[in-house]
Amino acid sequence: MVQLYAEPNDIVRLSVCRTCLGNDGHWIDGISWEELQDIKDGVGYGSNDAIEVYPRIGDVVNVANMRHLWVLPSELDFIWRRSSTT
Repeated sequence: MVQLYAEPNDIVRLSVCRTCLGNDGHWIDGISWEELQDIKDGVGYGSNDAIEVYPRIGDVVNVANMRHLWVLPSELDFIWRRSSTT
């Protein structure tokens, strides 16, 4: 399941979780990087950079099996890019 939220400054938050239960009755966990990339692309943000935040310990909120991507309106200048010479 993917929920899209409009955040300030033209940022979109994608909240992602699995909707399947394991044999133990708990939500299945373990969304890979590749799956998050595919989800971001699949909901129309393939040409945008996105970030996943790991907050300082005092701000951690971990009450559900969810991952969050913040989709940015402009590209980041500090990430690696595929070389255009390849």
